[in-house]
Amino acid sequence: MEIKTTSIKDLLVIENPVFADDRGFFTQLGRTEVINEKIGREFNIAQFNHSRSNKGVLRGVHYENMDKLVYVPNGKMIAIIVDLNPDSQNFGKYEQFELGEDNKVALFLPEGVGNSFYVLSDTADYIYLVSKKYNDTITRQIKWDDSDLNLPWPDKNPVISERDKTAQSLREAFPQKF
Repeated sequence: MEIKTTSIKDLLVIENPVFADDRGFFTQLGRTEVINEKIGREFNIAQFNHSRSNKGVLRGVHYENMDKLVYVPNGKMIAIIVDLNPDSQNFGKYEQFELGEDNKVALFLPEGVGNSFYVLSDTADYIYLVSKKYNDTITRQIKWDDSDLNLPWPDKNPVISERDKTAQSLREAFPQKF
């Protein structure tokens, strides 16, 4: 297992070897003790989630007060993770990744980052393990097309939810940063 750090504090890229033969393959998504060592605190899994999205769907930019381990076992997507920690020197900066069945990369997302993705394949499955039970009141959104973020989405007219259509701008959510 190889864990790479990024410009966003505690955002980790987890690359695991794939063991394949004529029966299929095996890979691991990560080890909590290794993640804990890298971030200097405990990642305790409280809930396991699975979502499926169709081609052209964009979800996000969502942020919660919880850690996540994310993995795309089927399909292909672009994930853009935004530093939304107001105390960070990299506030508003982002990292972009291609996730999917071809690369078997997992991401560890620390609490306070904005999580978003756009589906490139016909469908894509998104598996995510989180450190807190889901509660609708803790999820917040930033506009996917916010001009201050200027995220490089491949589609200017994606399929998005009503919640994402009415999301706040970065300036509305964090006025103290402007």
